[in-house]
Amino acid sequence: MQCIVWMADAGAEVMLLVSINSLRRNARAFWGSAVKLVLDFGLTSPVAAFLGTLVTEHLYCAPVPLPPPHSVAGGDPHGGIGVMRRRVEVMTLAPAVCSSVGVQPSGYIVCDADTVFLRPLDDFVFPSHTDQITIMREWDLRNGREEPMLMCRRSSFTEPYPLDVAIARAAAHLDIDEQDLRAIPTFNTGVVGFAAGTDLSGVWSECYDDLRSVLHDDGAPVFSPYAIEQNAMSICLSRNIIRHNPLDRSFNQFPPRAPHGWPAETAIAHFISFRNSCSEARYALWFESARVAMQDEWLPEPLRRRVASNLR
Repeated sequence: MQCIVWMADAGAEVMLLVSINSLRRNARAFWGSAVKLVLDFGLTSPVAAFLGTLVTEHLYCAPVPLPPPHSVAGGDPHGGIGVMRRRVEVMTLAPAVCSSVGVQPSGYIVCDADTVFLRPLDDFVFPSHTDQITIMREWDLRNGREEPMLMCRRSSFTEPYPLDVAIARAAAHLDIDEQDLRAIPTFNTGVVGFAAGTDLSGVWSECYDDLRSVLHDDGAPVFSPYAIEQNAMSICLSRNIIRHNPLDRSFNQFPPRAPHGWPAETAIAHFISFRNSCSEARYALWFESARVAMQDEWLPEPLRRRVASNLR
């Protein structure tokens, strides 16, 4: 038995509904056999109430408090930052909730809410050791060539401080040679797999707190609160504190840039950097999936209207 885990607050709940609906429609056998777990960090009452009715379909919705402000990069756990802080604890949280409802999955797949499932996940490869996770190295196509994405990019650090200043300060604090820091690749934490018995939350949290403590002279954080949990994981992997089992891209496929289309083998489409108003053709698949969810009577009428409101 496997478990799919989503983590969401009210700001992500429309995407969550679309993601859940896509798994139910496009991976029926997997839906029927797997445990589905939503860690609720402040969903609205209608969404939480609906998810609470799905226990008969082995979907469990568990409320989890946002972390206290002092433990969060930037000091404000709202706006999704607190959810990302809790993600470093997911290898503790998810098994604990499953145990409380009497289920014992053999493996867990943690997915961002902005994912769409296109086919079953039967060939998802879980790690064979409890000091490993299954995760994908980030990449992008630039000028027709595939290039790895590195941690030392503008989005990793707070504005308006110069990037070179931020990198130098981070390298000094972390006791990493600056050139080595600049070479660290990023691993996308939007889809992560781990086996039962794995709990790397402690080392992930420790690295998160280490990055959180890197400050500019005026006390402002060096690392962006929106990217810090992923950067902490990337550092853990680069130092072999956590080992990784490479995740096939078909299970974490980013929106392709023209003229490329979605690969036929895509199992999980992940709409990184997505905005509801985005008109780029590569995001059309999400809107198509949302329209399907909007028309599916499995969703209560008020929630279908809620999905529809995001398509205007």
